[in-house]
Amino acid sequence: MIVPMVRIRIGGSKSVLDQSVGELRKLGYLHIISSRMDKVLSESRFKVEMMQPGISEKLHKMGSLLENIISVLSLLCDGNLLQRGNSLPMPERDEWETDKLLDEIKNITATIKQIGEKQKLLEEEIREIGYYRKLFEEFQPLIETVEDLKNVEVSGLIIKEDADNPEKKLRLIEDVLDKISSGAYSIVRSVKENKGVSCLLVYPSSVSQAVREEVFGQEIRPVHVPEKYGKETFGSTLLNLFRQEGEVKRQLAKCVNELTDHSIRHASLLLEAKEWLSDEIRNLKVQNYLAFSNNTFWISGWVPESKKNEVENFITEKFEGSLVCYFQVPLSAEYADVPVLLANRPLAKPFERLLSIFSPPAYGSIDPTPFIAVFFPLFFGFMLGDVGYAGIIFLLILVIKRIKVDDPLLGDLTRILAFCAISSAFFGILFGEFFGKFWVELGLPEPFYDRKHEIVGFLVIALVLGGIHIFLGNILTLVVSIRKKQKSEVFKSLSNLVLIVSLYATIASLFLDWQVELPLFIFVLSVIGKSLFGGAKELLELFRILSNMLSYSRLMAIGIASVMLADLAGDFYLLSESVVIGIAGAVAVHAVNFILGLFAPTIQALRLHYVEFFSQFFIAGSARYEPFK
Repeated sequence: MIVPMVRIRIGGSKSVLDQSVGELRKLGYLHIISSRMDKVLSESRFKVEMMQPGISEKLHKMGSLLENIISVLSLLCDGNLLQRGNSLPMPERDEWETDKLLDEIKNITATIKQIGEKQKLLEEEIREIGYYRKLFEEFQPLIETVEDLKNVEVSGLIIKEDADNPEKKLRLIEDVLDKISSGAYSIVRSVKENKGVSCLLVYPSSVSQAVREEVFGQEIRPVHVPEKYGKETFGSTLLNLFRQEGEVKRQLAKCVNELTDHSIRHASLLLEAKEWLSDEIRNLKVQNYLAFSNNTFWISGWVPESKKNEVENFITEKFEGSLVCYFQVPLSAEYADVPVLLANRPLAKPFERLLSIFSPPAYGSIDPTPFIAVFFPLFFGFMLGDVGYAGIIFLLILVIKRIKVDDPLLGDLTRILAFCAISSAFFGILFGEFFGKFWVELGLPEPFYDRKHEIVGFLVIALVLGGIHIFLGNILTLVVSIRKKQKSEVFKSLSNLVLIVSLYATIASLFLDWQVELPLFIFVLSVIGKSLFGGAKELLELFRILSNMLSYSRLMAIGIASVMLADLAGDFYLLSESVVIGIAGAVAVHAVNFILGLFAPTIQALRLHYVEFFSQFFIAGSARYEPFK
């Protein structure tokens, strides 16, 4: 249900501004909006959205600190190091206002960021060293043969495997070296036969310039290491490279340990500071929303209609006339600006989470949460109708409850999962399925409806469910259209309802051998009516409705696929000559089927709501109700 809202305007003397803002924040019911968004205030002579002295500087300081905290927490999360500890006592609420505490947090974040930056540099160096180590490691056996030579230069060379005739290129290099060094050279090749030709070129230092000019070029390049790893000889350079890798790894491990220590000591403080700063920044920005005259200020916002008397009494008693308030029921033209608060019964409330990927439903429209609470578990159980799998879902819920994770999101998801498990168990009893065919093997009563042998009937049931779902969506569209007094939309919704009912009545008449003339006549009449009043666009609408109806066949398809996999697992066990192999095979297939049975029905049930159902009536709003507190 969408909670009714009323607009509130509060005015008073500037002398009570700070007290007013503080008390209204404690009250916690007022959703404050920008004075520019209130037509009455914006068209008056008031100065709207005027930042008060000192607020801008405070906002900048807090915003900068918040960005640093978010950056640090992201760093700890990326390294899987974020963990709450109890090393430092948490500050009291009034301590957060002090510059001392905020400066301390600033220093903590600066230290962690510095360690993080060092860690990043070390990781980059590890990757660099690893690259050169991998590149040079096949030269290692060759180094001992040339490392002790004096007045010579050694260069590593790799002719890649995909080069044009590597052996020919090597012979050309030999000819060039023989010419410029008068035969005083040596080529030590690797004994490995992989990835082309790897070798060391050994030649007098006096001809090194000529080698660089005549041997190495665009196609043949020497293997170099960065100067920071360089030593006197090629061999010692490589040895230094390997030693450096170990040293960098030790420094990197030290950085990780320091970050872990900071996480244990400061994560709780940083998370609390992030929450406080976010709240405080939002509250400071609220003060930028006010409107001012020379001596007065005005606040514009919204409160739930049920809290109207409480807010009015609070202002009257607390300020004794120095503050006044006015209430106004929103006009339909203002609905787009009204913040939305959903209030559903406890059984339906967890399903509000399934709306979180959308903007809230527009004020004056319909909250689909109660309908999702009915149809989502219904569709889920219809697809995964198995008592055994329902039992596993219940065990999974118990495990989550046992862990006792204090997470509202996880709590809501487990409640949704519980409803899905109940639905799955109900349909499992209806279909006679306990891990597939084991229902029969256990000697339980014959199923009320065997869906795997009545596939056509199962498809018909799925399409009927889809028709009911779409029919309900059009009824909701009709309700919204009547509320908004949109005559064309009312006619469109009524024609869609007639079309859906007549179509299903026609199909039923054909299957049940009833008189088909009347429902068929009504169906054709509704199609002609839509075409005459809506033109080609309404004909396309007809195809959209038919397409939406057929989309519900996926309920049958996924359900049949699930039971077939479950029966396959039963065959592994019942037909296998080895008990161990039979059990292992059955468990493996059931595990795959259960995982698919959790995800596929969830995704498809959501799709049928988000695409087929919501497209009939759902109107997204603009803002959620966020009280100033």
